Amino acid sequence: MRNHLLDIIEANHELTDKGITFIHDVDQEEFLSYRELYQEALRLLHGLQAQGMMPGQELVFQVEENRPFLELFWACIIGKIIPVPLTVGTTEEARLKVYKVWEKLLNPRLIGTAKPIDELLAYGAAEEALADRAQAMRSSLINLDGVYASEGTGVVHRPEPGDIAFVQFSSGSTGDPKGVILTHENLLSNTTANNADYDIQTDEAVLSWMPLTHDMGMIAFHLCACLSQTNQYLMLPKLFIRKPILWMSKAHEHRINGMYCPNFGYRYFLSFYQEDRNYGWDLSRIRYIANGAEPISIDLCNRFVELMGRYQLRKSAMKPVYGLAEATVGVCKTRCHEEYRLVTLDRRHLQIGSQVREMDASDPNSISLADVGYPLDDCSVRIADEYGNEVQDRIVGYIHVKGKNVTEGYYNDPEATRLVKTADGWLDTGDLGFTKEGRFVIVGRAKDIIFVNGRNLYPHDIERVVEKLGGEQQWSTAACGVRNNDKQSEDLIIFLTYKKKDLGAFYDIAERIKKHVQQVMEVPVEAVIPIAQLPKTTSGKIQHYKLAQMAEAGDFQAILQQLRSIARDRQQALQEKKQPLPTADRMLSIVRSILGKDDIGIHDNFIDQGGNSLLLVKVSEELDQWFGGKVSIPDLFAYPTVAKLAAFVEQGGSFTVPTVGLPEVYFSRGKAGAAPEFEASLQGALNEGIRRLSQLAEGDAFIVLLAVFALLLQEVSGESQVSLQASTDDVHIRSLTIDFGSIALFQELCEGIQAWRRDPALGLTYACSATKRLRTEPAGHRVIPYVSYRRAFERTSQVRPEPFDIGLEIYDMDESLHLTLAYDRMRLHGGHMKDLFIRYVGLLEQLIDYSMGSKNTTAIEG
Repeated sequence: MRNHLLDIIEANHELTDKGITFIHDVDQEEFLSYRELYQEALRLLHGLQAQGMMPGQELVFQVEENRPFLELFWACIIGKIIPVPLTVGTTEEARLKVYKVWEKLLNPRLIGTAKPIDELLAYGAAEEALADRAQAMRSSLINLDGVYASEGTGVVHRPEPGDIAFVQFSSGSTGDPKGVILTHENLLSNTTANNADYDIQTDEAVLSWMPLTHDMGMIAFHLCACLSQTNQYLMLPKLFIRKPILWMSKAHEHRINGMYCPNFGYRYFLSFYQEDRNYGWDLSRIRYIANGAEPISIDLCNRFVELMGRYQLRKSAMKPVYGLAEATVGVCKTRCHEEYRLVTLDRRHLQIGSQVREMDASDPNSISLADVGYPLDDCSVRIADEYGNEVQDRIVGYIHVKGKNVTEGYYNDPEATRLVKTADGWLDTGDLGFTKEGRFVIVGRAKDIIFVNGRNLYPHDIERVVEKLGGEQQWSTAACGVRNNDKQSEDLIIFLTYKKKDLGAFYDIAERIKKHVQQVMEVPVEAVIPIAQLPKTTSGKIQHYKLAQMAEAGDFQAILQQLRSIARDRQQALQEKKQPLPTADRMLSIVRSILGKDDIGIHDNFIDQGGNSLLLVKVSEELDQWFGGKVSIPDLFAYPTVAKLAAFVEQGGSFTVPTVGLPEVYFSRGKAGAAPEFEASLQGALNEGIRRLSQLAEGDAFIVLLAVFALLLQEVSGESQVSLQASTDDVHIRSLTIDFGSIALFQELCEGIQAWRRDPALGLTYACSATKRLRTEPAGHRVIPYVSYRRAFERTSQVRPEPFDIGLEIYDMDESLHLTLAYDRMRLHGGHMKDLFIRYVGLLEQLIDYSMGSKNTTAIEG
């Protein structure tokens, strides 16, 4: 029986074959066993205690990387220190939130990596209202390097079940953040119920890209996996944003059973997914993918399951869930083996107290909502009217929760706690829903939260940022989330009181607001709309829902059309003025059109101008049509202005080369310190034999050595076609593809290579310096082999230039042939690479023995 989180990590402290694999990139992973996690946490606790940290004291996290985050988190748990995990402050709003949270704490200390901490303190020092807090933070700062330099073992402080484990500040309001108190009892109750509901086993594996500052990332994923002693695979959110396809590739590679992802993640993943490509995945082992943390799109669930069904993903794997930080993380779940359900309702009958009316999905007034199943163990849920009375089945009302998983309140905020607690002790979630035969359906938020790209945005936060831009003009604004049915998401629209008739002047203000909100909050604004007066209640509160309803009904289409007309006129004037380069001209038009920014210039960073990843997918697709596939998504991030991107395309743009599949065993991680390369020297009779065989093939040693290497790759891969890259100078590289299905004799293989070598039209030719333009993410277990050949006086090349996975360098010294095999140690197993090299030299020896009748041996070094 476990009573607190300390029991979990102590129960795992002898496990060396289970733990956390941190996924840093396609071929870069790092394993931390549960035993190592426990030992590191004890060591870091000693470092924290050496710098004065005491039980019950709060420690504010500004740590981005996953491994140090978790090691510090568990160090706090073992020492009864209260972790306060916050998203690293990289924007003005995120930094301001850290300062606002600091006000809520009693005796906090601060820890983090140097750069974000320096920027956080500099930001506060520059703001008069924050200067004192910045100084307090500086004086309370704990040196992270000093903590990691510790060599001792910390003093364990055992908690009680009712003690605070950590404080979870939600990703919402910056102006008045609220910290949810999570006790050890809260966390153990909810994680135990979660694991029981999904029947999670110790021999399974789970995968997540969610941030550890989010309750789904920290609790639903990490703590649940620790409790069940399950293997965890964890990506950084920024890696998922950069390479979303990697998420599913890793699910295939590591035979994942459970995953966690909000609605935004599926949509983002599918925007990169290529339906006409076979990724070769096997997703049949996935039992559940928890879909929660924001409103769930049934259409998106259907599309994701349909497309991934090609790779044996079962429909029952998709699990709509409902939860909130105040209930630890989980409240309701779709049961383990059942398929997800939906209800289709009349959207006109979803007000509080209304009885829901089911209707056909073809009706224009219909809306489909996700059924989120039944409450978890130890958690009670009811639907109540505005007076707290429980309502009947199928009646819309407020969602209330109670149980061991429900927080006692907000940290050091009794007034906020009072406002969410009912007279009979239930917690009012602020969400609306109804029951249907004992199952729960979520209708929406009673609060005015806006959901954009997986983020929860509060209108008053956005309005405050906009009004601050207005300065002395004292703008009156309202920020709303307006449903976009095409994208299955919400668009952020800002309304600004404006009574003048000059829309040209308003257009300039609107563009300033869009740019400012993007820079400060990192969220795109779909439109800024002028309005004579904002609708308000009798008490003066803005009626955001009315504005959203008007926008969805098309009431502002005429004014938006006028603003678009002004944008086109401005674009034409700018084009005439700036006279961009011919290639840049078409690019500029495409970028402006898709991003909806008519004043972007050729030197403006289009990512800063609102180019989020979803829009950049469209930009890449459109550019591909005009420039023949020379622009990939990574290129847009590498060359984020039209001028730089145009120059890149004029140099040749991106290109790809074929890959070769190898058995999975070659991709197992080798022991630390494995040799980065292996060498062999072919001398005496073996060298002479290769020379004589080269003459028979009417070529040189390069032809024979390349042919045997290609033959080895065909033998190992089992593929009828083998492709590799080859270079005989320091200027050019050529792509060679050999179809072994049409080759019967070794002589024919050499003749084919000789023909390729003589005819530059056979195979792609590119400059050695152009490998930086080679865009490739080998799917599954695939590699790009590279062979270089140099005479003795020419040896200046690298053995394995990026981005090639395996490099064979042939160094011809007449009296001997020196071979070096280098490989990507982060992807490939050193022992098996050595075996591959030995097999290569062995094939050469067999070939010479067969053709010349001699016996030779070769020493392998490395």
